[in-house]
Amino acid sequence: IRTIDQIVKSEHYEVFETEILNKLDLVFEETVMTRVHFEGYINNGFFDNQIILLIGRVVWNLDPKTLKNCHPSIPGNLMGNIDYESQWSWTIPKNYPTGKYTFFTRVYDHIAPSNRIVIAEHKYTIVVQHV
Repeated sequence: IRTIDQIVKSEHYEVFETEILNKLDLVFEETVMTRVHFEGYINNGFFDNQIILLIGRVVWNLDPKTLKNCHPSIPGNLMGNIDYESQWSWTIPKNYPTGKYTFFTRVYDHIAPSNRIVIAEHKYTIVVQHV
């Protein structure tokens, strides 16, 4: 099942389109595939998912093509006026809890060390169940 969020437009970008490429009801050790298409201006930018588990734990899932390391001083690889699309994955660990997981799929500008600004985000909910 492909769930496509709306295309958002603003003064900073023309297109921010995201989707979760697989079903939204998953079990442990299944993989969540994220796709992002961004068209606009970005400064040392990158894509990621902030994943919030039902218990409140936060997990980060970086797009490795746009950010190699999540350390706050490391800038992203996207620079200037771009039209860029990427896909990356996250596998649900076996020891994680069942329930609803909230995904915030985002694009960031990296202005300076420890100064990352969310340019846009879309929200998804997946449900993790036992087999």
